[in-house]
Amino acid sequence: MAEPFVIEIYGPEGIGKTYTGLSFPNPVMIDTEGRGRYLCALLQKRPPFRVREWQDLREAAARILSEVPPPATVVIDSASDLQDMASLQWARENGVSTAQRPNYSAVYRMIDAALDFWTDNGYHLVLLERVKPEYDPVAESYTGRMVPNRYGRVSAKTHVVLELQWGLVIEGVQVLPDRYPVAVVRKNVWLPMGATKPYLLRFCYPEVIRQLQQPWKGTVHDYLEEAKEVLREMEATAALMAQRVRQLSQEPVA
Repeated sequence: MAEPFVIEIYGPEGIGKTYTGLSFPNPVMIDTEGRGRYLCALLQKRPPFRVREWQDLREAAARILSEVPPPATVVIDSASDLQDMASLQWARENGVSTAQRPNYSAVYRMIDAALDFWTDNGYHLVLLERVKPEYDPVAESYTGRMVPNRYGRVSAKTHVVLELQWGLVIEGVQVLPDRYPVAVVRKNVWLPMGATKPYLLRFCYPEVIRQLQQPWKGTVHDYLEEAKEVLREMEATAALMAQRVRQLSQEPVA
């Protein structure tokens, strides 16, 4: 992909969002959760930039622009923290209590500008998000569904949205057991949803791009055949990761 693109990936903890994000071209991670250093080392990627507040984000942007060789993809893990960080910064800059309801229009403009900064400078952008229980304000109760924990306008910026879930059942057929992750395609700007492959069993780059730019006319049988290959690949990957974990455990701590 020559032109910058924005992909949003959300799902439960431990399902592989960070691993997926780091598969994109020459990535650098902006780490708001403090858990990225080990995984970056495990996957032999450049160290992440630890970000705790909005000013850290600004400083990370300046440092990333000067990186040699330059990264091609910025991975924000987790983009779920952007609204809280921007709200706190807005309160500081406007001299109001953090307990006061922020001006969300101003907060959203701050986040919009931060995200646009990356694509305007030619970087791909991967937004990784946690999920939260969905609340129905009319019924004043939770629905039982999990939804992305995102800031309000992010969907307008994305080219692709993937929801990661455990396992896959199609037409009553168990395609993948519940211990294996699957990507549900929620948005694809390259093809209408009716022509888009609805589930991705392989969802690392460049498989995401390749599959979402080709019309899908497959069946459950096609998914079952693909699942056999994917299970073999996952077993091989797990073995390689186990070997890398053993290597890391023997390396001195920096």
